[in-house]
Amino acid sequence: MKEPDIKAARQDLWEFRWEHAQARIAARSGNQTEAQKRVAAAKAILDKGTNPEQTQFLPYLQGYVAFYAGDYKAALEELLKANQNDPFIQCMIGQTYEKLGDKGKAVEYYRKASAAISHNTTAAYAVPFSKKKVASLPGYCVRRARKGVSQDVSQDVSLIVRVHQIRLRMGGVA
Repeated sequence: MKEPDIKAARQDLWEFRWEHAQARIAARSGNQTEAQKRVAAAKAILDKGTNPEQTQFLPYLQGYVAFYAGDYKAALEELLKANQNDPFIQCMIGQTYEKLGDKGKAVEYYRKASAAISHNTTAAYAVPFSKKKVASLPGYCVRRARKGVSQDVSQDVSLIVRVHQIRLRMGGVA
């Protein structure tokens, strides 16, 4: 169904969203040529200037496509330009750092994403995924805390130790 007398800006908005979605689908399907073609089309639509508020979504798209192409350095560069308050982007940055071998930075971003309180589709994916990731890396976190590297993790470990001490004093099992 076509909207009668649709304005150019609105048409460009829908075309940008279409290209954005098609690029992500192509990237996840392993078709990087198609994904790059769609990214270029999305950028060309933005370059018209009819929807300047949508430009914030281009770095996320470029980072997403680079991530699924296995170009983690480029993915990180673009994702760090994207909305740093979006839990999905925080989660993707965590995944990118993990792929690059920087588990400390990965945990940092997974923690940010896991603490999100927004109620939207991106948070619905990112929050539980990030919580699982943080929980799956506890040995790493504890080793880092023992070295005094991460204040947040050190505080978590200190709290766990205090809880165990209280349980022992109360005659419980630590």
